[in-house]
Amino acid sequence: MKHILYFAKQIRSYSGRILYINLLAMAFTSLLENFGILLFIPLINLTGIFGGVQSNENSRLDWIISLFNHLPISLSLTVLLSLFVFIMVGQALFQRQQTILNTKIQQGFTRYLREETYKALLQANWSFYLRNRKSDLINSMINEIARVSGGIQLFLQFISSFVFTLVQISIAFWLSAKLTVFVLVFGAILILLSRRFVKNSKQMGGNTIVLGKSFLGGVTDHLNGMKEIKSNNLEDSHIHWFHSLNEKMEDNMIEISKLKTTSRFIFK
Repeated sequence: MKHILYFAKQIRSYSGRILYINLLAMAFTSLLENFGILLFIPLINLTGIFGGVQSNENSRLDWIISLFNHLPISLSLTVLLSLFVFIMVGQALFQRQQTILNTKIQQGFTRYLREETYKALLQANWSFYLRNRKSDLINSMINEIARVSGGIQLFLQFISSFVFTLVQISIAFWLSAKLTVFVLVFGAILILLSRRFVKNSKQMGGNTIVLGKSFLGGVTDHLNGMKEIKSNNLEDSHIHWFHSLNEKMEDNMIEISKLKTTSRFIFK
């Protein structure tokens, strides 16, 4: 959790107000989507599908139905459909701007991180290069920064889903508090049951990083030292090492696939 908070602070310090504007766009997009869903209630009532929606004085949705009761059916349908199209178009426009802002934050922070890493490598002393392999440094500049870029995208998607969920839960509490609490309790139980999957996924993710570094570092060292390998007839040992490492990478990806399919089967 500490690392996630540090990661979030770094993104916030870099992006500044753009991140908050993005949060507002997320919230507004969620509201527009919920308003579009609520318009289906008077639409169903007017068309008479499934017998319409029964009016109830204590219902919090009764005011939506009553707005169109005094209008002719043809005019009400026209207004409802026009509002629905307007809301969906507005939501699509806001979602487009949100996607562009997410891309600006992701690519800008990735560029900043890449430049700062390269600057730090150039300004490092010789002892740093003696302690670290060149392949590990190349891996940090290419693969690790690419992972961070993917992490930024996941983080922004998480924020978007979190804001959307808050809006949905707020509206659900407004409509029916008891039913919402019932659903949230079972959701909390599912979260507790998923802790084992989270632990296993973290372990497999760490194995993936270690195996990737070993692969890149080993292949780079072997290609750089090809003259020594040929001179000392070490081809068979290196082929065995490469085969063993690829088997480990294959097994790791299969285990990750098993974990994903199992979690989807249980929690869907």
